[in-house]
Amino acid sequence: MTLQKRYIADNVRLSRIRTNKFKTETVAFSLTLPLTRRAYLLGLLLSGVMRRGSESFPSMALLNKRLDELYASTVEINSTTCAGTLSLNVSAEMIDGRFALDGTDISGGVIEVIADILLRPLRSGNAFPADTVASEIALVKDALLAEKNNTRSYAATRLRELLGRANAERPTLEYLLGEIDSITPEELYDHYLRLLSSAPLNVFYVGAEDTDSIAEKILRAFSQFVGHSFTPVPVRLPDKPLEFISVTEDMPVSQGKLALGLRTGAGLGNGQHTTAIVLNELLGASPASKLFLNVRERLGLCYYCSSSYSPFSGNLTVSSGIDSSKLDVVTEEIMRQLDEIKKGNISDTEFTAARKSLEYSYVQIYDSPFSLQGFYSGRDTVGCDETVEECKQKLLAVTAEEVCQLAGNVVWDTRFFINGTQTQDGGEEEADNE
Repeated sequence: MTLQKRYIADNVRLSRIRTNKFKTETVAFSLTLPLTRRAYLLGLLLSGVMRRGSESFPSMALLNKRLDELYASTVEINSTTCAGTLSLNVSAEMIDGRFALDGTDISGGVIEVIADILLRPLRSGNAFPADTVASEIALVKDALLAEKNNTRSYAATRLRELLGRANAERPTLEYLLGEIDSITPEELYDHYLRLLSSAPLNVFYVGAEDTDSIAEKILRAFSQFVGHSFTPVPVRLPDKPLEFISVTEDMPVSQGKLALGLRTGAGLGNGQHTTAIVLNELLGASPASKLFLNVRERLGLCYYCSSSYSPFSGNLTVSSGIDSSKLDVVTEEIMRQLDEIKKGNISDTEFTAARKSLEYSYVQIYDSPFSLQGFYSGRDTVGCDETVEECKQKLLAVTAEEVCQLAGNVVWDTRFFINGTQTQDGGEEEADNE
């Protein structure tokens, strides 16, 4: 399964993987612009408003009826961020046309539905319907407020905010809640028009249909699309370390949440991301990692402890649920486990387990059209043409010495801690334990 890219117009690019491995096909349309705080907030609302209907399907009931006619196809609309960009995405999953008993052009029908959603949303004059916008503001506000109730998720969000503190345009939960009521139907519609006129259209397709056939259907359905021509994607280098900061918030919960942010200096922009992926696997990304086996299992210092790595920012983060009185002890032990890797204290068993786990996870990407789309679309955002197979082979070629050397360059500059002020009673957060 090889990725092929083709410009089917100056402002429309089709990336596709042709395969008959799946009984379903996926197609995803994305409009992408630089990320700003205001644009992020508008994007949250826009994706919800556009779910409500279009000119041809002015209600969700009519939209779902049409999708049912197309062999129960599904369409999802969302707004995502990646490497300093903001994207409005409309994606669909549908049965492969080979299995349509009545000859229905399923892919053509789905692409027409998506075009109607993107190009002809419901509006009221030069604005979106006021009642729709007001309803969506209430829904998004409730979702933002509810985020604090999941303290594990909230700690991760606050850590990301602190890691991005050098960027004034980084959206924060406080900013979003403070500004959401100021959004008007007119401003939201203006944002939509800017998106249509200023962004090129990226289309990603996974399925068995011929490239020319899919391209023809896209161009026919999107003949009214204005957009903007493609420009070279600037390579994003990993985030640089900042002056150390530690922030604590008291909350009436029983389990403390610790989140650490570390800069690896390794990312897609400099080609060192595969070494960082192995480092993350060894540190805390699997049940065979140092954090899980030592901090959680052997020493019993936490309810859970794991790490994750972003190849776009180069940041390595550690998340742990702890007894709040053990903050310093857990923090020191986490950093000690990283030091063990720096010193080269990695057994052959640990390294082999990490490599096998990663190899299996990358083989699994081929088992899902959405996994393939996610892998390639993210890398495309930062101008990286690496294939799944190339990434897997690079991972298998990483040596323990290279991991130790990279670990030695890691800088810890951010800590966020939720101090639980209630006594542990086995109540509200037991489901959070791993």
